[in-house]
Amino acid sequence: MLEPVSHQVDPLEVEAGERKGPAAKQVEGGGLAVGARTTLVWPEQRTWWDVVEAYPERSFVFRWPWLDERLVTTVRVTLTPIGYGTRVDLEDGPFPIDEPGVLEAWAEALEGWAEALAQLRAHLDFSVDLRPRGL
Repeated sequence: MLEPVSHQVDPLEVEAGERKGPAAKQVEGGGLAVGARTTLVWPEQRTWWDVVEAYPERSFVFRWPWLDERLVTTVRVTLTPIGYGTRVDLEDGPFPIDEPGVLEAWAEALEGWAEALAQLRAHLDFSVDLRPRGL
């Protein structure tokens, strides 16, 4: 089994490139309260997520499905004050790669979270929206 996907945003290491735009076009239901189920809607898919923990200004944890719900991973986003900024740590997993399709899901998670974190940094640090127009 692979370790959870883990990203840390380092202002010197994140580079902006061509982005597909991971941001959902619509969010339905639930909200961000612990125990809530929310659905993220993209043009090509709908994905639910369940909020597990929420500590304002510290961390946010949710579960969401992969592989037609055969795999559900836990995502933990932790915010840590550092100097004049904030460090963002993100983990998504576990991904048992010995199961069919899971290695591909793990690779998709790596790509998707790297893209989302790059877009977040571009927006927060530079007021730049990397999403393609029309999203």
